[in-house]
Amino acid sequence: RALLSKREAAGVRELGSIAMALPKGPAQEHLEKLDSVFGPEYFEHGRLLVTVARDVPGMMKVAHKLQGKLNQNLGAMVEVIFEHVKQELWAKLHEASGNVGLHKGPEVPECQVTQIPEGIRLNPYQRDQLPTLEVLLLWEDSNRATRGQVLYTVSHPECPTVDQLPTL
Repeated sequence: RALLSKREAAGVRELGSIAMALPKGPAQEHLEKLDSVFGPEYFEHGRLLVTVARDVPGMMKVAHKLQGKLNQNLGAMVEVIFEHVKQELWAKLHEASGNVGLHKGPEVPECQVTQIPEGIRLNPYQRDQLPTLEVLLLWEDSNRATRGQVLYTVSHPECPTVDQLPTL
């Protein structure tokens, strides 16, 4: 689905030289909240990267409910991208690297679900604790540089529940 520009998401359509304002919706309210945090003109559209530990019981259900909530509230303002990680693989990698002294290398760009420049976040498999659920906002600033901000993260063994979604 094509992403709308910031003005379209805000409910402003230009008809010739006349701009017509539509009633505010949830997307406009969220846009105003983001403007208050990041400042105006911070991005035309963004990407939300939702990292979820797919082999932790209950996490996929929470992640799918979160996706529905994000789509309902933010609509086309952001693209929601899922990144699946596995606790079992993380444990094996950390055991092997600890026993043999292997170095966990950088992310391979071709294997990423979306481009995340170095310095914005540490690969989940390189961390001391794997995130069971994490939401990362990515956007391009006025200089076309990708920026990012972690909005929510929970590390293993903690696991958010469906009941906690309204507070996320």
